[in-house]
Amino acid sequence: MKSCTKHCRQKKTFMKQIWVFFLILGTSSCTVSHEQVLEETKNNLTSEKGMAYDINQILIQGNPSTADTTIVHTTTHAIFEYNKQDSLINFKYSIEDQYTHPIFQVSVKSKSYYDWHKHVKVLESELKNMKKETCHQEIEASTLERDTRGHISTVLKIINKDEFKFKAVNDTIFKDKKCICIKAISEEDISHHLIIDKEMHLPVRLQIIESFTQPFINEYNYYNFREILDFKEASFESVMPYNEFDAKPLTVGDVIPEWSLKYVDNKKISTSDFKGKSTILFLSAINCGWCQKAIPSISRIQQKYRENDSIQTFVFYPLDTKEKLESYIQVKKIDFPIIYNPGENNKERIRMLNRLKFSYPTTIILNCNNEIVWYKTGYGDGFEELIEKSIQKYL
Repeated sequence: MKSCTKHCRQKKTFMKQIWVFFLILGTSSCTVSHEQVLEETKNNLTSEKGMAYDINQILIQGNPSTADTTIVHTTTHAIFEYNKQDSLINFKYSIEDQYTHPIFQVSVKSKSYYDWHKHVKVLESELKNMKKETCHQEIEASTLERDTRGHISTVLKIINKDEFKFKAVNDTIFKDKKCICIKAISEEDISHHLIIDKEMHLPVRLQIIESFTQPFINEYNYYNFREILDFKEASFESVMPYNEFDAKPLTVGDVIPEWSLKYVDNKKISTSDFKGKSTILFLSAINCGWCQKAIPSISRIQQKYRENDSIQTFVFYPLDTKEKLESYIQVKKIDFPIIYNPGENNKERIRMLNRLKFSYPTTIILNCNNEIVWYKTGYGDGFEELIEKSIQKYL
């Protein structure tokens, strides 16, 4: 009997050892797979050929609870060539920004063009009566490195673990694609989340989160990678042809494109359904403090025009997902329907955001043909009266 018991114990121990062996083997193979993806991505980004690419950036800063949040949309066109001595020497890109000034609550637009260590900036601002200011200045490598944060140089530093340490590397699905997600932290204790496409071996998104309590989040979405043969001869015109991502941002006189949207309760709606009536369209975002302040006013305007035969209202959250909105509606006790961008793929999401280059909140008035006749960014005293006057004037 004792011999049988001993034999059973030995058998269980042996089976346990086999199980542990295969577990370790599986784990190591998974790690190798991640390392291979990182190595291939590094090779793609540091090849002898230059790399041109585009970035759609969303910056959220401020504290939603105190209504001082600013959301910035940035479109960046970049050309990058890796240089072992200094990867930033051969780096040039252009930036177009539009944001709401956090104090004066007016729209500010700026365009910057970086070429090696030369910096040209054009500023268009209501604060300066829409006058253009152009300044040419030499900038140091350290300044350029700061300004190019979130670009390929940062991605390479994370992959190489230069100034970074990995906290986790996991498989994930992002926009229906198999990817890996790297959670890394810098020497300054700033969190970085990098997503890499496992098939293309190229970065897809990088989030830089400097503070969780008072949001300062930079989200970079990479797309349209292509190789160039000669960096010095390349120009933005030759390597960055016009495509749907570079579509002109909407403004007064433009017709809203036909977009397929959804209500949070899954009911489908298209912007083409707006036609036939005049429309008041409120653009909002969960992480926007002023948008939260505007909720009671939007609710009253919604109630006023709910039974109106000629004017309709919609509240659109283009940046936020259904899951986040469901929780947000409960917490804020929102009593009006909300539509959002289901974004079947990343291209659709970026295309829409590039057309909707408004800071939040923004109120847009459309005529019965879906043409923008008026819009206003911001929220403050007299908001409802301003909307009423604009309706009477433009509709």
